[in-house]
Amino acid sequence: MRVVVALPLELPMRTPPLYAGPNERPRQHPPVETNGELAVPLPLLLASTLAPASVGVLLHLVACPRCFTGADLHEHNVIGRAAAKTAITELIEKDYYRSEERPTRDGDQLRCVQIALVPGQFGPAHCLSWVYFVSRGGLIKIGTTAALSTRIRQLGYDGGPVTVEALITGGPVMEARFHQELARHRVHGEWFTDGPAVRRVIDQINKGKRRGARL
Repeated sequence: MRVVVALPLELPMRTPPLYAGPNERPRQHPPVETNGELAVPLPLLLASTLAPASVGVLLHLVACPRCFTGADLHEHNVIGRAAAKTAITELIEKDYYRSEERPTRDGDQLRCVQIALVPGQFGPAHCLSWVYFVSRGGLIKIGTTAALSTRIRQLGYDGGPVTVEALITGGPVMEARFHQELARHRVHGEWFTDGPAVRRVIDQINKGKRRGARL
């Protein structure tokens, strides 16, 4: 990837959601690059001690919902895996990026990320931990991940495309509660029968009647 300086200040990028709703498959963000180039606003480039590629990554992290990890950047064709790791490492070292596990009020653990355009002045925490319900071939998988788009793609590679039915913030504790609640309908592992009981839980999540884990 070649980094170029851009004027005016705006960095052109389109960021459709990864998850559009029930029965719609997650969509990838289109690449930020244009013909292999990543535009970086000049004022931020001049004021920063970051490498130009890290500045571009920082701007993408700020502008792109649900895209907060090196894996996400690589998944969305923003930057190569090794370059993403290098950029994230520099952002952490220079106090632009913070990632940590945080306990919730109900005993769960959520992976959270905070981003700063000025070193140390972090914005709100973004939760990366999700419990997901995906369907395929008459079954529903209930799992948890802190890299949603990557996990959905992996599931597609493992056995064919899946459909995201519901998402709720949560970690291993939230996932275990759903597994216990629906234990009678378990087929194997994290896969459950796609029947009324599981669909009722999915419907409750999508209607906001089930509350996700809270910090």
